[in-house]
Amino acid sequence: MDRIMVSTALPQIASEFGVASMSTWVATSYILTNTAFMPLCTKFSDIFGRKVIILSGIITVMLGSLLGGLSQSFGMLLAGRAIQGLGCAGIYMIIADIVPLRQRGLYQSVIDTVYALSYTISPLLGGVFSQYLSWRWIFYINLPLGAVSFTVLTFLLKLPTSRKGNFIDKVKRIDFAGIIILMACVVVFLIALNFGGRLYPWNSTLIVLLLLTSGILLLILLLVESKFAKEPLIPIKLLSNRSLIGSFTSNAVFGGVYTSALYFLPNYFQVVKGDEPIWASFRILPLLLVIPVISITVGILISRFGIYRFFITGSMIVMAVGTGLISTFTVDTPWNGNGEHIHNDAIMFTGVAPMFSSIIISVQAVVPPSDVATATGVSFLLFDVGAAVGVAITYAVLNTKLDQMLPSTTIPAGMISAIVQDPTAIRRILPQRYLQTALRIYASSLQEAWHVLIAFPAIGFVASLLIKHFVLRKRSNNDCEKEDNPPTN
Repeated sequence: MDRIMVSTALPQIASEFGVASMSTWVATSYILTNTAFMPLCTKFSDIFGRKVIILSGIITVMLGSLLGGLSQSFGMLLAGRAIQGLGCAGIYMIIADIVPLRQRGLYQSVIDTVYALSYTISPLLGGVFSQYLSWRWIFYINLPLGAVSFTVLTFLLKLPTSRKGNFIDKVKRIDFAGIIILMACVVVFLIALNFGGRLYPWNSTLIVLLLLTSGILLLILLLVESKFAKEPLIPIKLLSNRSLIGSFTSNAVFGGVYTSALYFLPNYFQVVKGDEPIWASFRILPLLLVIPVISITVGILISRFGIYRFFITGSMIVMAVGTGLISTFTVDTPWNGNGEHIHNDAIMFTGVAPMFSSIIISVQAVVPPSDVATATGVSFLLFDVGAAVGVAITYAVLNTKLDQMLPSTTIPAGMISAIVQDPTAIRRILPQRYLQTALRIYASSLQEAWHVLIAFPAIGFVASLLIKHFVLRKRSNNDCEKEDNPPTN
């Protein structure tokens, strides 16, 4: 809910603080810390136990939510979002601790259905809060929800705890060098994505240096993890397994396409169609409801037949088709009548739904029990990396096209600047003689962004072909067999 609910309120937040060109950082600051700290929380859960990390994460989310709700500046808001992302990095459940591998598809689908339902109501709640109360309630709502969750999990959640060594010995096992390098790499890379095409040209010295620096930091991280870390944050052996590379890449693609759709479909309805935030949320509400239905169905099929690779490859094909269809939306595309919006959006979400149940199974099926938590954490990390890249690239393409096309019109320069800063101002500040021109340019710019996003599922399709099928057995936890001997690469 933290990640999605804010999407419908981005125009209001950007308008209040006057930072539309930087509004992507409301999403990116959350994703950044969530991504950077995910491997750390995974390692902490192995060292200190899952339950203490989950409960600590809930408290951290509540602190970040309080800061975000009380924010008096954009910087303060970003700090709150960053703290929320850090806390959410620790809130996840390793089903492998309690459920046999073959049954995890069903259990994972049930948990992911809760996530999907949260995603479903989050845009609606975000619209209600931003339109009838204040966008600040998007943060305040986490306080009572967090308190209830903390209380329930404290008394009902039963997970194994680590009793190996004292506190000092456990701290010594932490790969601090890997954590620092990974965080620096992620931060530099995301700054380049968010500044490029907006504050600076993509071929500017600053952007090129940032991208080169992130690449160098990645190489240093791989060197440190492979040669020096005693308990590496990201074991290199995971990156030498071909099937895991396919699963990790597919999950990153999934994150990029799904998160971008959840951010930019409401954006289209608010800016191009002139919807209020709450009605923009209603537009996609019925479409999101297909996710839990399909996810549970796929989970049942995985548990029944022990297959998962087919669903990943199929998802990439349907996602590509859905993204392409969404890229046809214009100012004149009707909501009623032939139902083009509904059909095209439904295809998109039908494509992403099977990934909720299948992708984690494809990761856990190829690793030994000792690496299940780490591999799962890396998969979550790459989902977030994909989400950050997808949102940042889509914003970059959108703003770049606006900067290219709006100055060529007769719209006054002052109004163009206001539109770029706050797209929702199009209908508020533009005279009628400029309105249709501006709307068509904005819709056309969104189309270009969707065209670029089609490359994501295309890459995911190729990556899914690397995933090797393992026969999932029911005999015991963490028990899986391939038709032949599992490969090491």
